[in-house]
Amino acid sequence: MPNIDEKYTLTEIAKELNVVPTFINRIQKETGIGGPIGTKGKAASFEKKYVRIFRMVKALRLIGLNFEDIKQLWVLEEAILKIQDKLRKGEISRLPVSVDEPGSQSIRLILHKDSVYYSKTMDDLKIRDPYKKSYPELLEMLINRKQEIGRRRGIITEELNKIDAELDDVLSAENHAE
Repeated sequence: MPNIDEKYTLTEIAKELNVVPTFINRIQKETGIGGPIGTKGKAASFEKKYVRIFRMVKALRLIGLNFEDIKQLWVLEEAILKIQDKLRKGEISRLPVSVDEPGSQSIRLILHKDSVYYSKTMDDLKIRDPYKKSYPELLEMLINRKQEIGRRRGIITEELNKIDAELDDVLSAENHAE
Protein backbone atom coordinates (compact mmCIF):
# COMPACT_ATOMS: atom_id res chain seq x y z
CA MET A 1 0.00 0.00 0.00
CA PRO A 2 1.59 3.29 -1.03
CA ASN A 3 2.00 6.16 1.40
CA ILE A 4 0.28 9.53 1.08
CA ASP A 5 2.79 10.59 -1.61
CA GLU A 6 1.93 7.49 -3.67
CA LYS A 7 5.36 6.00 -2.86
CA TYR A 8 6.10 2.40 -1.95
CA THR A 9 8.89 1.21 0.29
CA LEU A 10 11.01 -1.73 -0.83
CA THR A 11 9.12 -4.03 1.52
CA GLU A 12 5.72 -2.78 0.37
CA ILE A 13 6.45 -3.16 -3.32
CA ALA A 14 7.91 -6.63 -2.74
CA LYS A 15 4.80 -7.64 -0.80
CA GLU A 16 2.55 -6.24 -3.54
CA LEU A 17 4.37 -8.44 -6.09
CA ASN A 18 4.64 -11.48 -3.81
CA VAL A 19 8.44 -11.53 -4.05
CA VAL A 20 11.26 -11.02 -1.56
CA PRO A 21 12.83 -7.55 -1.36
CA THR A 22 16.13 -8.92 -2.64
CA PHE A 23 14.41 -9.71 -5.96
CA ILE A 24 13.57 -6.00 -6.36
CA ASN A 25 17.16 -5.13 -5.45
CA ARG A 26 18.40 -7.59 -8.06
CA ILE A 27 16.19 -6.00 -10.73
CA GLN A 28 17.65 -2.61 -9.83
CA LYS A 29 21.23 -3.88 -9.79
CA GLU A 30 21.03 -5.92 -13.01
CA THR A 31 18.84 -3.62 -15.14
CA GLY A 32 18.94 -0.12 -13.66
CA ILE A 33 15.13 -0.13 -13.50
CA GLY A 34 13.86 1.65 -10.41
CA GLY A 35 17.07 3.56 -9.82
CA PRO A 36 20.06 2.55 -7.73
CA ILE A 37 19.70 0.24 -4.75
CA GLY A 38 18.91 2.14 -1.54
CA THR A 39 21.66 2.73 0.96
CA LYS A 40 21.66 1.09 4.36
CA GLY A 41 19.73 3.12 6.89
CA LYS A 42 17.74 4.99 4.26
CA ALA A 43 14.44 3.58 3.05
CA ALA A 44 14.11 3.10 -0.69
CA SER A 45 10.94 4.45 -2.24
CA PHE A 46 9.29 3.71 -5.56
CA GLU A 47 6.64 5.51 -7.54
CA LYS A 48 3.41 3.65 -8.17
CA LYS A 49 4.36 3.03 -11.83
CA TYR A 50 7.12 0.68 -10.66
CA VAL A 51 4.59 -1.82 -9.32
CA ARG A 52 3.52 -2.51 -12.91
CA ILE A 53 7.07 -2.40 -14.27
CA PHE A 54 8.46 -4.79 -11.64
CA ARG A 55 5.45 -7.07 -12.18
CA MET A 56 6.27 -7.17 -15.88
CA VAL A 57 9.94 -7.90 -15.11
CA LYS A 58 8.78 -10.77 -12.89
CA ALA A 59 6.63 -12.11 -15.75
CA LEU A 60 9.49 -11.80 -18.25
CA ARG A 61 11.79 -13.68 -15.86
CA LEU A 62 9.16 -16.42 -15.49
CA ILE A 63 9.04 -16.96 -19.25
CA GLY A 64 12.82 -17.21 -19.44
CA LEU A 65 14.26 -13.78 -20.21
CA ASN A 66 17.46 -13.06 -18.37
CA PHE A 67 18.26 -9.76 -16.70
CA GLU A 68 20.51 -8.67 -19.59
CA ASP A 69 17.61 -9.16 -22.05
CA ILE A 70 15.35 -7.13 -19.77
CA LYS A 71 17.96 -4.38 -19.40
CA GLN A 72 18.31 -4.16 -23.20
CA LEU A 73 14.53 -3.97 -23.53
CA TRP A 74 14.43 -1.16 -20.94
CA VAL A 75 17.16 0.82 -22.75
CA LEU A 76 15.40 0.24 -26.09
CA GLU A 77 12.09 1.55 -24.76
CA GLU A 78 13.78 4.52 -23.10
CA ALA A 79 15.41 5.43 -26.46
CA ILE A 80 12.06 5.13 -28.24
CA LEU A 81 10.36 7.32 -25.63
CA LYS A 82 13.07 10.00 -25.92
CA ILE A 83 12.55 10.20 -29.66
CA GLN A 84 8.77 10.20 -29.26
CA ASP A 85 9.11 13.07 -26.76
CA LYS A 86 11.17 15.08 -29.28
CA LEU A 87 8.49 14.43 -31.89
CA ARG A 88 5.76 15.67 -29.53
CA LYS A 89 7.70 18.79 -28.61
CA GLY A 90 8.29 19.60 -32.25
CA GLU A 91 12.07 19.35 -31.93
CA ILE A 92 11.88 16.98 -34.87
CA SER A 93 9.74 18.11 -37.76
CA ARG A 94 8.53 14.71 -38.87
CA LEU A 95 5.33 13.48 -37.32
CA PRO A 96 2.89 11.66 -36.55
CA VAL A 97 2.57 11.85 -32.83
CA SER A 98 -0.91 10.35 -32.61
CA VAL A 99 -2.73 7.37 -34.06
CA ASP A 100 -5.31 9.69 -35.69
CA GLU A 101 -2.88 10.89 -38.33
CA PRO A 102 -3.04 9.25 -41.77
CA GLY A 103 -0.79 6.23 -42.13
CA SER A 104 0.19 6.09 -38.49
CA GLN A 105 0.32 3.01 -36.33
CA SER A 106 0.48 2.49 -32.60
CA ILE A 107 2.88 0.16 -30.81
CA ARG A 108 2.46 -0.57 -27.09
CA LEU A 109 5.67 -0.77 -25.15
CA ILE A 110 6.35 -3.76 -22.91
CA LEU A 111 7.85 -2.41 -19.70
CA HIS A 112 6.54 1.13 -19.98
CA LYS A 113 2.81 1.75 -19.99
CA ASP A 114 3.05 4.02 -23.04
CA SER A 115 2.20 3.51 -26.66
CA VAL A 116 4.25 5.15 -29.40
CA TYR A 117 3.17 6.17 -32.87
CA TYR A 118 4.88 6.06 -36.19
CA SER A 119 4.20 5.85 -39.89
CA LYS A 120 6.00 4.61 -42.93
CA THR A 121 6.76 8.23 -43.84
CA MET A 122 9.20 8.37 -40.93
CA ASP A 123 11.69 6.09 -42.67
CA ASP A 124 14.22 8.85 -43.15
CA LEU A 125 14.41 9.82 -39.47
CA LYS A 126 18.06 9.33 -38.63
CA ILE A 127 17.88 10.04 -34.94
CA ARG A 128 20.59 8.21 -33.10
CA ASP A 129 20.31 6.50 -29.76
CA PRO A 130 22.36 4.09 -27.62
CA TYR A 131 21.76 1.41 -30.27
CA LYS A 132 22.96 3.70 -33.11
CA LYS A 133 19.76 2.96 -35.02
CA SER A 134 17.09 5.10 -36.63
CA TYR A 135 13.63 5.40 -35.11
CA PRO A 136 12.05 2.85 -37.48
CA GLU A 137 14.88 0.41 -36.73
CA LEU A 138 14.25 0.81 -32.99
CA LEU A 139 10.55 0.14 -33.50
CA GLU A 140 11.38 -2.96 -35.54
CA MET A 141 13.61 -4.16 -32.68
CA LEU A 142 10.68 -3.65 -30.30
CA ILE A 143 8.34 -5.61 -32.56
CA ASN A 144 10.86 -8.46 -32.72
CA ARG A 145 11.18 -8.48 -28.92
CA LYS A 146 7.41 -8.63 -28.55
CA GLN A 147 7.25 -11.58 -30.95
CA GLU A 148 9.94 -13.41 -28.97
CA ILE A 149 8.06 -12.76 -25.72
CA GLY A 150 4.87 -14.10 -27.32
CA ARG A 151 6.71 -17.24 -28.44
CA ARG A 152 8.20 -17.82 -24.99
CA ARG A 153 4.85 -17.18 -23.35
CA GLY A 154 3.30 -19.86 -25.56
CA ILE A 155 5.92 -22.39 -24.49
CA ILE A 156 5.36 -21.62 -20.80
CA THR A 157 1.58 -21.77 -21.25
CA GLU A 158 1.88 -25.25 -22.76
CA GLU A 159 4.08 -26.38 -19.87
CA LEU A 160 1.71 -24.91 -17.29
CA ASN A 161 -1.25 -26.68 -18.92
CA LYS A 162 0.63 -30.00 -18.70
CA ILE A 163 1.50 -29.37 -15.06
CA ASP A 164 -2.09 -28.34 -14.33
CA ALA A 165 -3.42 -31.56 -15.90
CA GLU A 166 -0.95 -33.67 -13.92
CA LEU A 167 -1.89 -31.90 -10.67
CA ASP A 168 -5.59 -32.35 -11.44
CA ASP A 169 -4.95 -36.06 -11.94
CA VAL A 170 -3.03 -36.35 -8.68
CA LEU A 171 -5.55 -34.32 -6.70
CA SER A 172 -8.55 -36.17 -8.10
CA ALA A 173 -6.84 -39.50 -7.32
CA GLU A 174 -6.51 -38.39 -3.68
CA ASN A 175 -10.18 -37.51 -3.54
CA HIS A 176 -11.13 -40.95 -4.82
CA ALA A 177 -8.92 -42.70 -2.25
CA GLU A 178 -10.77 -41.12 0.67
